[in-house]
Amino acid sequence: MNLRIIIPAVSVGIISVIIILAASPDENAQLSETFHIQGIYIESESRVEIHFTDNSQNTESVVLEILGLNDSFQKTLQTNEFIESVAFAEPPIHGWAVHPITLVIKHNDYGIIQAKTEIRPQGEPAPPVIFGRG
Repeated sequence: MNLRIIIPAVSVGIISVIIILAASPDENAQLSETFHIQGIYIESESRVEIHFTDNSQNTESVVLEILGLNDSFQKTLQTNEFIESVAFAEPPIHGWAVHPITLVIKHNDYGIIQAKTEIRPQGEPAPPVIFGRG
């Protein structure tokens, strides 16, 4: 088959899935007020702290994952709030975007919510959290 046809077709398919799964702007604002998520690299301690808070207190469970690691990191937590510490010897050569933090949140009111953000060095502004429907 012709690659000039296949590549655009695959790209359109991927973009369509992202648009369908992404939360609406109003819902995204509501989810941002409900869930506070951040990953902070603490260089002096060679670790990343992942903070999660559900202000509604209606989270049943959270599956936390850091992508792009040699040794996979995934943990399921059954709480409305946590700080998880993960050892990181040094910042990645290609930046923190290569190690996104993903969460699958099972919530009593919202159902299954997916969230993604990036790790940031301590003292720098927090990157946005992207929410989607599971």
